[in-house]
Amino acid sequence: MGSLFSIDTSPHRLDASRGEQLPVLIEERLRELLGEPLSDVDRASVQLVPLRACLPGEIVAVEDSHGVLRYGQVKHDEEEDLSSSGEAKVQVTKSCIRWYAVSEIFYFQSLGARKDGQVVDVAWTGRRPSQSTKHEELLAEEGGSSTVGVIAEVNALLARLNVSLSTSYEELMAEMLRLQHRATLAEEDRRAALKQVEQALRDKRDAEMALVCVVCLVNSVDKVLIPCGHSYCSTCVKRLHRHSCPVCRREITDSAAFRIS
Repeated sequence: MGSLFSIDTSPHRLDASRGEQLPVLIEERLRELLGEPLSDVDRASVQLVPLRACLPGEIVAVEDSHGVLRYGQVKHDEEEDLSSSGEAKVQVTKSCIRWYAVSEIFYFQSLGARKDGQVVDVAWTGRRPSQSTKHEELLAEEGGSSTVGVIAEVNALLARLNVSLSTSYEELMAEMLRLQHRATLAEEDRRAALKQVEQALRDKRDAEMALVCVVCLVNSVDKVLIPCGHSYCSTCVKRLHRHSCPVCRREITDSAAFRIS
């Protein structure tokens, strides 16, 4: 089976297809190749880009249950939003359409990245165009390159949490224990602060109760008896029939007014 990219390479054909990922001629070829295994040349030019959005009608490659890459085409309904969905419908044969996670879809490199039968590995491994590898080397490293691409994308997400897939298990466990210890200390501080707040509220309540006259239990105290020092409201002091304190029974010689601001 020929390659998907084995098309007319004359200058006018290349100029017409420049800037396009898959020209019309390739899409016509694909109609007969849906579900077929990828050729060696095409298999060396696909890349796994987990965060890339699918395009309606785009030619892609997907793995079957045996891990064999096969040609497919992205299908799109008007009510679906491929940019926000984590899955895409891919036609794997003329009569079969399946859902695939975008992280499981392989994309073909653009024609502009292919030169003289070689594949220029730009976005896949970060090499410069002058460092393009031969077809045989790409075939040997295809599995590792795909894995590295996935790990790089996942590491970019984990970098926001200062975590990497390369971080050792021991380092992750140590960081987890440190975070647990900090959480325990924070919980102890919270409980101590809560106790202080509760104590302050009790003191405030006691102080407010101490300012209420113990005789009528309504008015605030504003007079102090001499010499015992007990405080009552002025209304209750005027109503005292005996010249003695209602609490301690000491004889009252005088009373003094005061104000609490």
